[in-house]
Amino acid sequence: VGPELHEIYKEVAGISNKNEKIKRITERVDERLHAIYRLWPTNYIAYDLLHGERKYKEFYTPIQKITFGNYLRGRTLKLMVARKKLGHKREGFMKEVWETFLSMYAMPVQNKEKVPHMVED
Repeated sequence: VGPELHEIYKEVAGISNKNEKIKRITERVDERLHAIYRLWPTNYIAYDLLHGERKYKEFYTPIQKITFGNYLRGRTLKLMVARKKLGHKREGFMKEVWETFLSMYAMPVQNKEKVPHMVED
């Protein structure tokens, strides 16, 4: 998955603190994974909806946005039906679920934004 990690191991070779070394390796591996992860229209739509923006509108169509919104509404309604079994109060539940779904789908976009040299294909 992606380029080999030899240069990461070379980079941390001089770090004597084991915890610091592991932390640095995991940061670099995360950066690599975020850089090669393919983003889908749903990721961009979720990001824009979550942040109330149109920053990534060129990566999806209005039809894709409507379809994704309908999908999320359906998933949210399914959870609303199970809300009592899950032990959640009615107040704010729909909003919390909606924002959780959007956050999950938007996270890959936010992760990719943190990779300094990454430009979308």
